[in-house]
Amino acid sequence: MQITAEKLRKIIENKLQKISCLQKFYIGKTNDLGNTRARHEREGYTSTTPIAKGNYDIVSKTEETLILFFQKTSIMKDKNANKSPYSVGNDTADTIYVSIMISPQRDIELDDDDINWPEIYQLK
Repeated sequence: MQITAEKLRKIIENKLQKISCLQKFYIGKTNDLGNTRARHEREGYTSTTPIAKGNYDIVSKTEETLILFFQKTSIMKDKNANKSPYSVGNDTADTIYVSIMISPQRDIELDDDDINWPEIYQLK
């Protein structure tokens, strides 16, 4: 399914709002999901999931649009872990991903639907 940055933003925000024990999240781009996932796990993130694919230019522009929104406007801005408001590095990235960190609460059970995304969208 093809999607715009604006629609993707709404999907991400809706999904994150449903995770009651969300401690923080990070939006990034990659061309090597395995290494990216391993790096974020070492930093304490619970899940790193690809959510959209496209060519480098559209991925970088979309990443920057998403980061700016979640840093400045979103009701989720206090949980956003992105430091820079710009898309930096990785000039071969073809995938947008979201990493989430869940609060370590023993009384909360999460299933895959809570932390996984329904599909990988194609950016347009």
